Amino acid sequence: MTSTATKQPPRTDELPPQLFRHWIHSREEDQADVEFYRPEDFDFPPAFGRDGLELRPDGVFIQDDIGPADEIIRTRGHWTAQGHGRIEVRFGGAREDFAFTVVGVDDSLLRIRKEPLQGAYERMPCATDEQLEQYMSAPPATGFRRIDFEHADIVILESFPPQFVLRVRGTKPYANMNVQLVPLVYIRQPEYWGIEVVGSLPGIGLPALAPYEVSLAVTSFLGTAGIEVIGATRSERFDIDRAGGAQ
Repeated sequence: MTSTATKQPPRTDELPPQLFRHWIHSREEDQADVEFYRPEDFDFPPAFGRDGLELRPDGVFIQDDIGPADEIIRTRGHWTAQGHGRIEVRFGGAREDFAFTVVGVDDSLLRIRKEPLQGAYERMPCATDEQLEQYMSAPPATGFRRIDFEHADIVILESFPPQFVLRVRGTKPYANMNVQLVPLVYIRQPEYWGIEVVGSLPGIGLPALAPYEVSLAVTSFLGTAGIEVIGATRSERFDIDRAGGAQ
C-alpha cells in the first residue's frame, strides 16, 4: 500500500544544531564502538575513500558509502529522533536501516555509537514509573562494589587529535577481585563525566590485600570540563582540554 500522507518535518529543538551538516568518517580516531566524524574541511590522512553522513533539519538523511571502485555512493533516507540523543534512519529498502546515539558533538567533532534495527516497525515499550521504582528499590548486587583508589592520573597519547587515558591505582581487599573503571550513563553531557572504580568477585573471595592498576580510554567520555574518578569514599576531578591539556 502506498501512503499519500505528507511527512511532517521532525522536531529538531532537542538536538544540537551542530549536528546538521555533512560529516566525514575519521575512522583512524574510532574508539571501540564509538565512531568519530569530522567536517569536510578537516585535514584527513590519505585514504581510499571515506564514508560519511548528513542530517538535514527537514528529516532527510544522506548516507555516504564507499563503492567497489572506491567511489562514494550516496543513499537518501529519512531520520527520526527517538529521544536521549538516539536517532533512527530508514532507507526504504535502498540499504540497511540503522540507528545511532549521539555520544557528543561540537563544531569540529561528531561521535556516535551505531546499532542495527531489527525490523521496520519494531518498537520497545517504555518502562512504567512503577517498574522503574521496583528496579531502584531492588537490593544491589553483592558481588559488585565501589572500591577506593590511592592515585589517579591522565595520560595524553601523542596523536592528533590527542587521546586521553585514565590510570587508577590502589589496593583491593580481595586477591581475586576484578577491578574496572565504569563510566556512568548520562542523557546529556555533564560538566564532569563520572568514572566509577568498581570491584567485582567471580565467586568466593580470597581476603588478602593486593595492589591493582587499571586504565580506560576516556576520550569518548569527557564532560564539558573533564572527568571525575569516583571511589568508595572519595572522588577526584580532572579538567581536560580536548586541545591536549589535562590538570
